[in-house]
Amino acid sequence: MTRAAAITTATARFERGEFTRDLAALVAIPSESQTPEGAPHLRAYLDHITPRLRAMGFTTEIIDNPLPGAPPLLLGERIEATELPTILTYGHGDVTRAQTDAWAEGLAPFVLTERGEKLYGRGAADNKVQHLVNLTALESVLATRGHLGFNVKIVLEMGEETGSPGLKDVCEEHADLFKADLL
Repeated sequence: MTRAAAITTATARFERGEFTRDLAALVAIPSESQTPEGAPHLRAYLDHITPRLRAMGFTTEIIDNPLPGAPPLLLGERIEATELPTILTYGHGDVTRAQTDAWAEGLAPFVLTERGEKLYGRGAADNKVQHLVNLTALESVLATRGHLGFNVKIVLEMGEETGSPGLKDVCEEHADLFKADLL
């Protein structure tokens, strides 16, 4: 299978509305890291992402943050062969405060809404769409070729909007997981 076939597969997911549906499901998780009410949703977000990674052959682990009260992180990897290059991808699933009253009429922070050619929802641009694009691309390559031809490691944190508490500690503790040829 060719690069063009993988792009066609990914494009079809957009045209069928699957990507927008998947993004809507992510936006619907009120993963606010700046409020105590958001805390249980931070883990729920990672629980939502994990099956998608495992379906692609990733091993995954949701780890507790080494800093008390700080949110968990998801670490995952798919190693096809040790001699292949490894890509490390980073993302965060936490969002800033909802600020529900500040949204324009007809918009709500945790409901993905399409207006014209734009999508609105808390986290739709920062950063839920970024890792969804990455996952969709990986799925498309796997669907067309059956393999990636490279290794992938992923870190998905839930505290970026509060300064990434504990991320440095996790990077030091799991240094081998973060070894990669490309970030």
